Amino acid sequence: VEFAADTFKLDVLEMGRSGAQSVRTQGNLPFMCEEVDAADPITFTTRDSFLELPRWESARAGTLALKIRTNEPNGVLVYNSGADNGGGQSSDFVAFELLDGHIYLLMNLGSGSVKVKATQRRVDDGHWHAVSLSRTGRTGRVAVDESSVDFISPGASNQLDLEGPLFIGSVGTQSPESLQKDKTLPSELWSGSLKYGFVGCIRDLVVNGDVVDIAAFAKRQDSGSIRPACHTSGPQCDAHPCMNAGACIEGWNRFTCDCSQTSFTGPVCAKESTSLHFNGHQFMTIALPEESVTQAELIHVRFRTSHPNGLIMTTTSHDKSQSHLTVALESSRAKVSLNLGEGVRVLHIGHSLNDDLWHSLRIERRGPSIEVRLDKQQQMAELTGQLITLHIGVIHIGAHAVDPKSHHHSTGHHYSSKDVPNFVGLMQSFVWNGNAYFEMARDGQIASVNVTAKVGKKERVVHHPVTFKSRHTFIGLSQLKAYSTMNLYFQFKTLESDGILLYNGGKNQDFLAVELEAGHVNYVFNLGDGARKVRSNTRQTLNDNRWHAITIGRPSLRQHTLMVDDALATVASTGANVHLDLEGLLFLGGVRTDMYDALPKMIQSRHGFEGCIASLDLNGETIDPSGADALIPSTLVASGCSGPLCLRLRYDLLFRAHLC
Repeated sequence: VEFAADTFKLDVLEMGRSGAQSVRTQGNLPFMCEEVDAADPITFTTRDSFLELPRWESARAGTLALKIRTNEPNGVLVYNSGADNGGGQSSDFVAFELLDGHIYLLMNLGSGSVKVKATQRRVDDGHWHAVSLSRTGRTGRVAVDESSVDFISPGASNQLDLEGPLFIGSVGTQSPESLQKDKTLPSELWSGSLKYGFVGCIRDLVVNGDVVDIAAFAKRQDSGSIRPACHTSGPQCDAHPCMNAGACIEGWNRFTCDCSQTSFTGPVCAKESTSLHFNGHQFMTIALPEESVTQAELIHVRFRTSHPNGLIMTTTSHDKSQSHLTVALESSRAKVSLNLGEGVRVLHIGHSLNDDLWHSLRIERRGPSIEVRLDKQQQMAELTGQLITLHIGVIHIGAHAVDPKSHHHSTGHHYSSKDVPNFVGLMQSFVWNGNAYFEMARDGQIASVNVTAKVGKKERVVHHPVTFKSRHTFIGLSQLKAYSTMNLYFQFKTLESDGILLYNGGKNQDFLAVELEAGHVNYVFNLGDGARKVRSNTRQTLNDNRWHAITIGRPSLRQHTLMVDDALATVASTGANVHLDLEGLLFLGGVRTDMYDALPKMIQSRHGFEGCIASLDLNGETIDPSGADALIPSTLVASGCSGPLCLRLRYDLLFRAHLC
């Protein structure tokens, strides 16, 4: 029982227990304290998980409060956008973000944004922290625990005109209507630009004095990625889950692997990174669908060259802005040039970088602060001037290519390709604000890319393999977390032509399935408005007792891709539904016997898979089917890959299959 007025709080029960003179008790009152969570805490388990709530009605005034608990330093807590100002960017908006362990309030009433640092000490300590906002007109107060900060929004506007849903935990996915408007995130929301969704617990959400049952919303929406209750588990890195010298980082009931100093990628650094070879004339260009406007960037790239000079990357904008970021080698040193419209700021780092060895370069900018790391060296600088926004239309890698479709010149206001020669050597692990562009291009997850550089041969590393000894068994895994994103990868090896590889049912008509049919892979799914199927387009059948890799992606809300080895197939979903509402177990290698007759009609399999499955990476989580990840194990599934010995394979034209 608590009395609160602004930041002044009285814990009435504690005062009664301690015998405070201002509180009178009557009768025999046993004071007991039991550590229990509130009835509605929920846990956001991935950076892509979010809740979509009704818009915050706060045109003239409003209040918003919640409690958070995490040990991770970054993430969007709350975001509600406003009406489009005509430039593709929302003018009015409100957001709470967690950045480097501190909580910030961001708000724009249409006449200028305000950014308030609401904490003096970090809150990524694993304890509950209360966050609240109250505003009337241009004035307001934001409080975290016992501290509070008053603020005044700039300009003349005193009304907050919001549109669309109130997102909790991330910036959400754009609705079909907002996709048509090409609405982008506010550049002030750094955690949004960096794709930092919140991972941790939230409870006690109160909007304008009304308690919101967020547990009920989570159950109706993303029940796979958002789990009920709030529990903590022990250290995750003690088991050394990261492979190939990747660095393990503890998170909230999870771990992440930093693969930046290795030649590997993936959740546990198990997949070999895609390498591009540049000969001095080749390049890669990435044309962004809409010009990106950011105040925060995190860029990483690995390079290897024997040449002392060469362009690693540069950006250009669609307009006449001088804004650009350029990274190049100059006299065997790395040169980082940044121009935000008020002159060029240059940083040099490293030496003798033309030693034909791999080097890792990381650039991190937060507003006026920029940090550059090269291997174990570090340089920091503060930008001068008022402008802190970077405009990006195209990213050029290896050379400054001229886009024949563009009506803009590639020189002039932009970085001139004559300033530095083109790059000769190898690059890999190019990541910009969470987008691993080399991997995305190889897996067909990005359309507006042009690659003339030679893509290196990718060795498929096999890890955590299991053998399904019978087609009448299965393994039960936790529900697939695929509400709004899809990035599935695994490998298989078999002599059988048919069988279910993956299946997860859902609410109403929703489901997802991957199966072998006549030696080819089918990816079948239903978002609730009709089943769709995409079939692998490999030339040969895949039941040849060799390892094959399956990558399933979702480059946009309406585009779905299936890549088997290096063959890409796509299908579009045109219905109104954009979310995959799954529930229950993810079945691996088959389903229960009584389920086959009830499977959706578009699924052809009537038995399970017999063979080996390995390297399960399911939306950023690596799964060990033979370990603790198996909620329902099977004695007919063994660790490792032990199959029939086949001394000689032949392709039978009659059966259209490989036979021993």
